Amino acid sequence: MRGKELNNGRMAMIAALGIVAADIFTGKDGMQQLGLGAIRERTSRVALRATAEKGEVFQPAKQMGATAPLGFFDPVGFTKEGDESGFRNLRAAEIKHGRVAMMAAVGAVAQHYIQFPGFEGVPADLAAVTTAPGSYGFAALFILSGVAELAIWKQDDKKEPGNFGDPLGLGQYNEDMRGKELNNGRMAMIAALGIVAADIFTGKDGMQQLGLGATRERTSRVALRATAAKVEVFQPAKQMGATAPLGFFDPVGFTKEGDESGFRNLRAAEIKHGRVAMMAAVGAVAQHYIQFPGFEGVPADLAAVTTAPGSYGFAALFILSGVAELAIWKQDDKKEPGNFGDPLGLGQYNEDMRGKELNNGRMAMIAALGIVAADIFTGKDGMQQLGLGAIRERTSRVALRATAANGEVFQPAKQMGATAPLGFFDPVGFAKEGDESGFRNLRAAEIKHGRVAMMAAVGAVAQHYIQFPGFEGVPADLAAVTTAPGSYGFAALFILSGVAELAIWKQDDKKEPGNFGDPLGLGQYNEDMRGKELNNGRMAMIAALGIVAADIFTGKDGMQQLGF
Repeated sequence: MRGKELNNGRMAMIAALGIVAADIFTGKDGMQQLGLGAIRERTSRVALRATAEKGEVFQPAKQMGATAPLGFFDPVGFTKEGDESGFRNLRAAEIKHGRVAMMAAVGAVAQHYIQFPGFEGVPADLAAVTTAPGSYGFAALFILSGVAELAIWKQDDKKEPGNFGDPLGLGQYNEDMRGKELNNGRMAMIAALGIVAADIFTGKDGMQQLGLGATRERTSRVALRATAAKVEVFQPAKQMGATAPLGFFDPVGFTKEGDESGFRNLRAAEIKHGRVAMMAAVGAVAQHYIQFPGFEGVPADLAAVTTAPGSYGFAALFILSGVAELAIWKQDDKKEPGNFGDPLGLGQYNEDMRGKELNNGRMAMIAALGIVAADIFTGKDGMQQLGLGAIRERTSRVALRATAANGEVFQPAKQMGATAPLGFFDPVGFAKEGDESGFRNLRAAEIKHGRVAMMAAVGAVAQHYIQFPGFEGVPADLAAVTTAPGSYGFAALFILSGVAELAIWKQDDKKEPGNFGDPLGLGQYNEDMRGKELNNGRMAMIAALGIVAADIFTGKDGMQQLGF
């Protein structure tokens, strides 16, 4: 109990600091930060700006940063109409964290390859923070950041959040660049969190998480188990979960031979997420048909998280999950990962059931991710995504475009791409009459994936016959992704694709989806070519999926599958 008290106290200190910090920035108490409305009147520290006779109430949803496909994204309601001061504080914090995250993400790559003199023994991952002289550098950065924020770069309330001038005279601080900085910062925050989380679980730095080997010696935080004369090295590939047809699937090398402790951590996390995903997938079906008393007005999709009283249930689940994990169900290192006993005495906890649970959990994680992603893009709950209509009224998050007196409702079936012999093909009903905005998002995604698939299908043929100098030892199939230097090329393509999509080729809402101009001046961008591109892209997506699937099952590249 002393140990539990100690750990619960640590968690509470972090929670209390977070509540206080969020209150300072938002003026909301602890529960309001989770999107729960106040049940009693309270003196708000957020002063809503008075609106003059001709003035409009400040609208957070109309400010910079509301970007397709999500638009204005504030599911827990941190921002409020009329609260410009609170919005400025949140936006300043968002920009600040985004800038730090962009530097951190770049640093996660740089420190894998580069070391300053005197830092040769410092690891390239999080252990650098606690390993001298890396710890000195971290302390210096912390102090300099505080001085810069508190004394040098002070926010001017007359300027937009994050504007500290243009000290280098680059002339790039304009509305377009501000939007790019904001969105790139958001992506970097997600990337930095992912790098840190993966480092904690695997002991690998940012680049090693992509399967790239270390280019310099580093102090590893993963202790390989010593092998005695009659003891074998721990083999992850021989553990439960290596299932046909893929067998042992770890393409980026999270697990290592001999690292039983690291494998147990990853397996425990996999089982935990699988169990949650199985409940989530079942819940996605149940909440379509069933409502508890008092929840009649709560939608059956993701909007339930931000719609009271659904938000209360979400907060309760969050708290109960934390209590269960941190205080009730503690992992016993003497038992296999995920084994918390058989409290109901069902007698079903055996090797066969453990294997089934593991694989069903994997399938459920993919299903849950798909349900959530489709909900974000379509506003439909899990069952409606399968074409099943709602059997109860729900608040739809898809706003149908209003039709004027002489206007017609937008018809997806009449748009380009409805091609013989199938005609308009949308068996699960992603597109809706009147929802032009949703259709444009789906069409843009279809064209983008089609273009990538066409290049991939051509590449599957080309890499069978052609190799660039230095890539002679790289296989021509999927194994190229995990075999250096092929893995470096894959990482480079990933980064360049992100830059192209997020910074260079931005969709113009005034143009049709996928139209980024004619930079080469070929004069081929017309309706006929657009239709051909769309259909060829569809065929290429099927082809690319087939090539990948066959490669997984046979280990042959695209041309070898055809007998070449």
